[in-house]
Order: sequence, then C-alpha cells, then structure tokens
Amino acid sequence: MGKPPSNTPPVRPIVFTIDNRYVRPLAVALASLDQCCRSRRPVIVVHECLHPLHRWILARRHRQSRLDLRFVRLRLPAARPQLSHHFSSAILLRLIAAPLIDAPVFIYVDADVLFAGDPCDLDRIDLQETTLAAVPWRHPRDLSASGHGVLSPYFASGMLVIDRSRFLAERIGECCLELIGRHRFDFPDQDALNLCCTSWQALPQHFSRTSQDQGELLLEEPDATLLLQFAGAEKPWHPFNRHPYRVLFRRWLRRTPYRFFPPGWSDLRWRSLGSRLAQRLLGGSLLRRWFTRS
Repeated sequence: MGKPPSNTPPVRPIVFTIDNRYVRPLAVALASLDQCCRSRRPVIVVHECLHPLHRWILARRHRQSRLDLRFVRLRLPAARPQLSHHFSSAILLRLIAAPLIDAPVFIYVDADVLFAGDPCDLDRIDLQETTLAAVPWRHPRDLSASGHGVLSPYFASGMLVIDRSRFLAERIGECCLELIGRHRFDFPDQDALNLCCTSWQALPQHFSRTSQDQGELLLEEPDATLLLQFAGAEKPWHPFNRHPYRVLFRRWLRRTPYRFFPPGWSDLRWRSLGSRLAQRLLGGSLLRRWFTRS
C-alpha cells in the first residue's frame, strides 16, 4: 500500500541578500529564526563579496542548528544603478537572485529583521495565479515626483513569497534595475518592485510589523506576529540610536558570535552619528543619566 497523502506543505527556503555591513543584523535574524523554527529550514544567503571570516563564523554557529545554511555569491552587473550612500547594494541583489534559487517558491526576507514566530505559515500560502505575496502598506504611496503617480494598493518588500518561474518569466528583476537606473526613488527596490509587479496578493498585517507600526519602545516580541522589521534609516545597532526595537535587538545580539564586535565604519558616518547623538541629548536620556550620576 502506498503512503497516505500528507497535508504538510513543502518547506520553502528563506533567502537573504547582504553585504559585509549587514552581518550583525543577519546574525540576529538567523538566531531568532533558529529559535522559532520547529523543523529544519533551508536558508540561502546571497552576497556579492561577503568576507570568508563572516561566512565561517555563521556556518560554524549554525552547524548544529535547525537551519541548513548556504552561501551563494552573486555579482551585480557592471552597469549597476547608482544608489544613495545609506542604501546597501544588497537591495539590488534580491532583484536578480531568483535564478540561483532551486525551488518553485521561495521566501525573501530582509536581513534587518527579528523572527517572532515559526515561518511555516508562509509555506501554506497559495500564490495561485499571482507572482508574489506581500504585506500591504496601510497608506497609498505617492510616486508623483518620479512621474508615476499614486500607487494604491502598495506592498512592503521586506518579506516576499515569490513564485520563481513567474518572477523570471516577467523579467521583474531586470525591469526593476532599469527603473532604478532612470529614476531616483526614496525606496529604490521597493518602489520599483511595486511598479513592475502588478500581480500580487496581500498577506495579513500580523505577518510583518515595522517600527512605524509599533511606535513606542518594544521590550518583548508581540504575540501572533511572525516578523519584526527594523524599518527606517536609523537601525537598532547604530550607536546612540533611539529605535523602538533596540532592546530586543541587543538581547538577541548577545546570543550570537557578534556580541563583542564593534560597529562597522558605515554605522559611524559623522552626519548620521551627529544626528542620533543630538536626538539622544535633546530627548534627555543622556542628560538625565549624567545628572543622576553627578
């Protein structure tokens, strides 16, 4: 007799795209993902030139974990679009990574996230006739400055469930790169994806929450949430930051091999550092500590 049919969907790989300056947040994302997973999960880290030391550290850390971790190198085309200084080239890698993924459907996730639940619910998403699934923004997105009008609905691109064959057949990655090369977007990859991919379905809001959704300082992972995203230019690993997820990030960072690693040079740009320090001083937190100690 044959085996009875299984109701368990196949486990979909999770794909990150990073460069060297996003290693610490990636370590946090992997640690939280490993903690949340109830079964083994393939994880593919796509990079352009990630230092071998980082690959060795992360591979060694997850050798006995629930994550089947694999690193794949991918070079951007020579005629790549120019990005503002605060954007990583990794945002372009995710647009062209689909040919490297050996799965009919995969899950793309930004590296600056914290998993708060098992991603198995994403394995059950039926894309039907759509190219991808994403969490919609709560408000329309005005792209009039680039000549594209107001987009509504509009999706966040920090977590995507992608049909690989449709994504490639529609040349979405190439179209996005062309758009980013011609226009200056506030959110280059996300705006371009929304313009190029009109075939998508909405995921429930609790699948992904951002710091803008939360607003105030978050000390614990909220219930019924799958993913916490560190949205915005200020990140919880930046010196003097006031990010609402900073306590959670530091707690998870202490569980990784990068707990004693100093901030990278990109985290110490003088303009951003000066702005964050001024916010902390004006907010009174550092002044209160100084007067208390005095």
